Amino acid sequence: MLKRSRQLIAQPASGERETVAGRRLDGRIYLRLGDEVNHRRYPQWGKGVVVEERTSSLNGGLCLARVMFTDGQERSFINNLDDQNCCYYAGLRITSA
Repeated sequence: MLKRSRQLIAQPASGERETVAGRRLDGRIYLRLGDEVNHRRYPQWGKGVVVEERTSSLNGGLCLARVMFTDGQERSFINNLDDQNCCYYAGLRITSA
């Protein structure tokens, strides 16, 4: 005989952020799909375009942006301004959207 266990679903406590449609609401996202960027420290990479944006639906999850540069390389960056390793603090700047 199979025994079914009940799953407890934790409700967000007051003051805790929720997620809507798979997007994190507690982080501040810097790059969006289609943004044109350049890197201050590596001008030899050329201009880049954000080709993919991934956002975790879990609290504390990672937010990533994948950028295709004119040198032919695709590079991934942390895309949460609340993270000390965010691509903005590393030198990535939006040139146009």
